[in-house]
Amino acid sequence: MKTPEYQARRATLDDLAGLRELWRAEKFSEAGMEKRVPEFQLVQTANGGIVGALGLRVVGTQGLLYGESIGDFALTDTLRPLLWERMLTVARNRGLARLWTQNDARFWREQGFEAAGELLPKLPPEFAGAEALWFTLKLKEDVLAGLTPEQEFALFRKGAMQESEQALRQARIMKFIAWFVAAVLAGVLVVAGFYLLRFMRLTRRSNPTPVYYPPARR
Repeated sequence: MKTPEYQARRATLDDLAGLRELWRAEKFSEAGMEKRVPEFQLVQTANGGIVGALGLRVVGTQGLLYGESIGDFALTDTLRPLLWERMLTVARNRGLARLWTQNDARFWREQGFEAAGELLPKLPPEFAGAEALWFTLKLKEDVLAGLTPEQEFALFRKGAMQESEQALRQARIMKFIAWFVAAVLAGVLVVAGFYLLRFMRLTRRSNPTPVYYPPARR
């Protein structure tokens, strides 16, 4: 089987040196980036060279795509889809409802990102930075949007109670199954013991033990 020329995966601290080369080429600030390495997905060549990277910062149910860096501009159209596919999988696995980016490349608009416009107030304060146009993509309905902290806590408490009740029901079912299995096994043992005793009695009757009589003296 032919090895793929490029492969996307999650970045680790072992990739820091390669990531720094990309960040320097893009003139990104490296301050504090070491702590954010786990936020990055990267693309590497078959021989392990890092040729592209993209970060995802998460706050609640929203994520910020940032730090896109591709070493060779000629590979942009090849590497961006790989990074996006990987990042979209990560976002969905983490249950994110909305993504944000300030990257205005046509590729991102083709994936469904639109100018934030009236949605800009939904932008988490933690994402606010450079004064530039924001683009956003809705992944699913955000049930927590617009809720107060008290409402979020009440919703969380309700969910926790439902999970506890479900766990209790499952425990009761498992307990019933355990008792049922134990009762069946006990019944099987009783029946087996009964037939074993009956078999032993029948065997004794059909094969009586011979009685020994000593020879008579003359």
